[in-house]
Amino acid sequence: MVRSSIVFACLLSQVEAHGHITFPPNRAKGNLSVAGLSDLNPDAPFLWFSQPMTIPGEPVLNDAEFRTYNVDVKSGDHDWSRKMPWRAPGTAPVRGSGCGVAGGADVMIPNGGSPPPGYAMGVDGLTLPENTPSEWQIGGVATVGFALLANHGGGYSWRLCKKDGNVTEECFQQNTLPFHGSHSWLHYAEVIPSRDGSGPLKFPEVEIPRVVVPDDQVHPKGSHWARNPLPGCKYCDQTTCGGLLPNMTEKITMPPFDQLPDDQAQYGGNAWLKSEGCAQQCSGFNFMQCPPGMQQFDEPAPGISGYIGNFMVVGDPLTAPKVVGIEGFSFSIMDKVKVPDHLDEGEYLLSWRWDCEQSPQIWQQCADIRLVKQSEEEVLV
Repeated sequence: MVRSSIVFACLLSQVEAHGHITFPPNRAKGNLSVAGLSDLNPDAPFLWFSQPMTIPGEPVLNDAEFRTYNVDVKSGDHDWSRKMPWRAPGTAPVRGSGCGVAGGADVMIPNGGSPPPGYAMGVDGLTLPENTPSEWQIGGVATVGFALLANHGGGYSWRLCKKDGNVTEECFQQNTLPFHGSHSWLHYAEVIPSRDGSGPLKFPEVEIPRVVVPDDQVHPKGSHWARNPLPGCKYCDQTTCGGLLPNMTEKITMPPFDQLPDDQAQYGGNAWLKSEGCAQQCSGFNFMQCPPGMQQFDEPAPGISGYIGNFMVVGDPLTAPKVVGIEGFSFSIMDKVKVPDHLDEGEYLLSWRWDCEQSPQIWQQCADIRLVKQSEEEVLV
């Protein structure tokens, strides 16, 4: 019984707001093929982030149109998300250089705060091995995408920084990428098997509206941010959960965490752990797709809502079912972005930053990019 409890504690440490770049190919090894299906991602590309992070001032993003949780509350005792990163996009600090850090902090926290396999807590994502760079044309349009394992609302920005030895979050914030067009689209995972053994199932891409935040409500002013289009669930008022932040110096001592060896100790404190479980349940942790009328805002397409995605069964369900991808959404959220024409040719890093609204977390990873000039024929077209 003790052993199973410890295993359960370890499983708890993998649950929370995870997201990662799936396109272009990135250093953390997220990919379009698997999207957000956690059990199919052995490299755990979703474990590069920062926590706990809060905004340094007062919230500026208050309008329901741009909010993702508790959308109709702007102030007062029930405005529980007022210090979360998304309430003032871009202002909350991050750990590391803008590519996320392994496990989100220096100590393990049972809300996803554990490192990817083979890495120590707090390692900067900038140090991950480089990939062959994706080639983008200056002044052109590029395709980008990300996937979520757990949906904490908020919104995201795509940014570039030149690889000149001075890669920082501040550098990325100076080169945010404008969105192209008015729509995003869903690209479903490419590895979901068919039952008849004919190969992976093929799904159409689903166009969804994109909501871009006014550039005077973000940091830096004039930068480019879009709302996370996936609504979470509205099961209860998260104010009732207490709104505690994890205490980074207090070990969790309640069972079964008290059975963990010292090198696997989890932090945050017992009071925070109870608050966190309540907060996740309010957001729909016990649901798959949100029940009708219980979405935080309107679904961008029928059935597109939830907190941790849907269960997926592979194999023959009558003889040898196997459940995989228990946590995670089976699609990537794709966008077209404009490559600014004032940038120089050369080697860059692309950073995706996701500021959460339901939790004090910021997800980031980086991909290698080479910017080249457009040919005369392409400019004329």
